[in-house]
Amino acid sequence: MLFAKYFNILILLFLSIFCCVQATTAQELEELVWLTEDYPPFAYVNEQGEPDGLYVNIVKALWKKAGIDANTKISVLPWARAYKLAQTDKKYVLFPMKMSDPRKKLFRFLGPINGLSDNGIIVKSDALKSYKQNVSLINHINLKKNCGIGVLLHSSDINELLWRGVKEDCLVKVSTVDQLARMLIKDRLQFVTSDKATIMWELEKLGEKLPDYKMIYVFEPSDGGIALHKKVGNETYDVLNQAFNELATESFFEKIMSDYLNNRSQP
Repeated sequence: MLFAKYFNILILLFLSIFCCVQATTAQELEELVWLTEDYPPFAYVNEQGEPDGLYVNIVKALWKKAGIDANTKISVLPWARAYKLAQTDKKYVLFPMKMSDPRKKLFRFLGPINGLSDNGIIVKSDALKSYKQNVSLINHINLKKNCGIGVLLHSSDINELLWRGVKEDCLVKVSTVDQLARMLIKDRLQFVTSDKATIMWELEKLGEKLPDYKMIYVFEPSDGGIALHKKVGNETYDVLNQAFNELATESFFEKIMSDYLNNRSQP
């Protein structure tokens, strides 16, 4: 009789803790603040003033699986600001983000998501006339008269360039891909780094002829993902990760990649 009494108490205690954890997880999921940048076709603000793009639609599908309110807000911010926020508080979620080894030490990722377009160094075709083929591209960039390659602030491209030998004082760090495109158009820079699909999107939006621009150096492929703070609750992460895995099992990512990278025109 005494055993049954204590057993019932333990059951009630377990149920109480379980319900408390579930409530805490649900609250943390709803309190997450979702951040992205203007990085078409992966994320951008459409003509209606709403966040849109490949990753935005992935995140919305993730919300549906995880039981998150479909009307949850997505804030579109400059990359440097969003990246800083994502490191300061566990409520922030940032996407898309390349899952480089250094970043895996800073964030917990939902990923990988394969199929991003090539990432590397883009040049205006006219600038190739001054490039001597017998000189390595990195040495050419490092020459005093050429020194200057545009790169997004806090992007993984910075480490890619430094690792390959580009001098740090040759890096021109800006906040948006739109700035990179404009500097390339106005010949303020000979070289910029970007995802090919994104820089070409921006150049076409600014009225440029795409054959006038070429990617002349491709970095090693890198998977994309959705970055969460290291201190986000384990239960919260598990709910999101399970939803992500379910989407992966359904081949959702391959289908949406095909739609946006092959069939969708720019806004």
